[in-house]
Amino acid sequence: MGWAATHFFSEARERRKEVRAALDKILVSLEELRKKAFAFHESAAFSEHEAQELQTAIYRLNRLFARVPILDPVEVAPFVKALRQSITLLNFSKSTFVAQVAGSEVLENISDACSNLEDEFDRQYAMHYPHGFPYILPGFVVRNRDEILSRWNAAKATLRGR
Repeated sequence: MGWAATHFFSEARERRKEVRAALDKILVSLEELRKKAFAFHESAAFSEHEAQELQTAIYRLNRLFARVPILDPVEVAPFVKALRQSITLLNFSKSTFVAQVAGSEVLENISDACSNLEDEFDRQYAMHYPHGFPYILPGFVVRNRDEILSRWNAAKATLRGR
């Protein structure tokens, strides 16, 4: 019995490490995308090649998301859309391109969208791999962990009072 529990927890720890490594890879790609988007929008002239590169990088990032099993595509989609729009909605055509300065609305929107997406990844990771015992919940997503813990503590208090 002890061996089975040890094996189970070891496997769970390895899955958790693999997911964290995949998320870290996405975060590195997201930071690279942010830097490319800043460079594009801060450049003196519009570059069709750089615009295409940004669109390809966004597509590549979407493919990375699909490879991480804990990420819920429905919950990530609004953040990805906000990121894509922050990069490509304003100042992304040759006729309207204007070099952006540090602190401009376009650059701030890109930075905010990247940060919000990072926060969403961390939120989903924490839902699947809670910071407290039991540390892992295989196949179970903790969407309302605080409520579950408060009910658990209330039930324990009720039982102690008997």
